[in-house]
Amino acid sequence: MIQTQVKADCLTAILNENFLLEPLPEPFRLRPNVSFLITYSEYITYLLSLSKTTDIMLSADVTYLQDLAKTKNFELYPLFLQDIAFALAKEVWYAETFAGEGSVILPFSTNGFEHKVSNYLQSYAQCKSCESVLYAKLDRAHFTGLKIRSQHNDNIFRLAVVLQYMATQTPIVKEINLVYDSPL
Repeated sequence: MIQTQVKADCLTAILNENFLLEPLPEPFRLRPNVSFLITYSEYITYLLSLSKTTDIMLSADVTYLQDLAKTKNFELYPLFLQDIAFALAKEVWYAETFAGEGSVILPFSTNGFEHKVSNYLQSYAQCKSCESVLYAKLDRAHFTGLKIRSQHNDNIFRLAVVLQYMATQTPIVKEINLVYDSPL
């Protein structure tokens, strides 16, 4: 698996919920052998680089996210996880719509203990209630009609559900550092 840390200036394509800005998948998508690692610090840098009048849509209003980032408010981290959960769900939508296998997108930290993706997937059953939340978000963002056929894509979506669930659990005491440990 190829791992690449994503810089702030590349996060719009991964995180943006505005379908109109990416009606067709960007070339980096649909690469099941690539893992994109996003650190919380790059996310903050990204938020602070955005214009207040942007067409970019994220887990919350951009101005609100920027205010949280400026004040280093602990309420931002769950929104970061929600943005990554949506990014994973969107990747699955592109993969299934264009008959491919999705890339892996993970929260990453150089400060934290590594957690295996496979361990997170084991907790999917207790997080399943958040599946409908992700489907609703996809539909609102015009990524409609998702039908998952591939086991790889299903596992990516299940990881998105787990991250969405984790974003609702408080408090999150430290940054999550997920590592890809086996084929999804």
